[in-house]
Amino acid sequence: MSCVVNWIGRGRSSTGSSGRVDAEVELESDLPLESFSEESDVLGTDRLAESLAPLLLLRKPESLVLAIEGSWGAGKTTLANVLENRVRAPDRRPKPAIVKFGAWLFSERGALLADFFRELQSSVGFHEGKLDDAVRRLMEFGLMFTAKSRTPKLFAPDEARQVWRVKQRVAAALRRCNRRILVFVDDIDRLTKSETRLLFWLLKTVADLPSIYYILMYDRDVVVRALNGYFPGRGEEYLARIVQVRVPLPLPTRETVKGFLARLLSRVAGVPEANAVAIICPVWQAGLDSLVPTLRHAKLLANALGVGQKFGHDICAPCVAAESLRVFIPSAYTYVRQNLETFLTNPSTHIPYGDIRVPLSKAAVAEQLLNIIFPPRVAGKALDATAVHKYFYVG
Repeated sequence: MSCVVNWIGRGRSSTGSSGRVDAEVELESDLPLESFSEESDVLGTDRLAESLAPLLLLRKPESLVLAIEGSWGAGKTTLANVLENRVRAPDRRPKPAIVKFGAWLFSERGALLADFFRELQSSVGFHEGKLDDAVRRLMEFGLMFTAKSRTPKLFAPDEARQVWRVKQRVAAALRRCNRRILVFVDDIDRLTKSETRLLFWLLKTVADLPSIYYILMYDRDVVVRALNGYFPGRGEEYLARIVQVRVPLPLPTRETVKGFLARLLSRVAGVPEANAVAIICPVWQAGLDSLVPTLRHAKLLANALGVGQKFGHDICAPCVAAESLRVFIPSAYTYVRQNLETFLTNPSTHIPYGDIRVPLSKAAVAEQLLNIIFPPRVAGKALDATAVHKYFYVG
């Protein structure tokens, strides 16, 4: 998904190496994809969704918690969206009821619990015939917890027995409705530690209700660390008791990301893809591959280059290196910008990485990027000071 920005800069027109003057720039949106696209095809999202969709509509087991696990930018929400489209397909009978719940929008225990059941009620709807009784029972069950924001351990014995009886009535009502309810819970890794614990307590409480399948989306490392805060050393174990099916999303290969970035750069610079690959290659070999592990990172860099072109940047290897520094190692970029004349006078100048708190792994990449931005660091190459001033938005 991309959006087009027609941004005419102040003063005279600018012409980059692509030869385009005041051309429209295609910027890539960071929104999750809703359906098939070049990006979802690169990630293999459609094939995975096609395989998972039938599993969500099986009659057995009665209840299920499935987790889509991946790091930032791995495509978790995109997979969930494509998966939802698959299970809503016209040939699916009976169609499942879909509930989409953004847990991170609710910060208080009472709000989280109440809104979970309210969202369930709203998404399923009272107009759905047999689901009417099931939803009413679910709301009754939810209100028992949300009235005083209680957890099961805080119920007195007689109250606990009442909760159990209501839960049994909810289960019976859900079985009578004979329709799958799919609950998508996204952005769990945005929650605080206490909110994460609360959400998984909620899931543990309702996960065994029949006819409901929960599809969770999160970064596993983030969630385990949050749960470890309450269950020291047992976060993994606690999670395993709730999640029955794990779908880990692999990161795309470096060559896949490189090819995707080249296609984006080809659109930004208005050059053939082969030329875009030639521009990227030296920067990629200098360590850019470690800074761009996902397609989302590639889009961030492509957008930065597209905007930079409107400031008169020539899309070339030094420009890509400078923008990579700005986007992914901003403290190093700021240091060079503030001391640009020193670097132009003495290109072998080094950044005091310890002082600006840049990790050693990124410091090594930054030095390689500086070699591309300031060619005199590599013997026998000239420096285009005018271009470098543009790359650092100076002058």
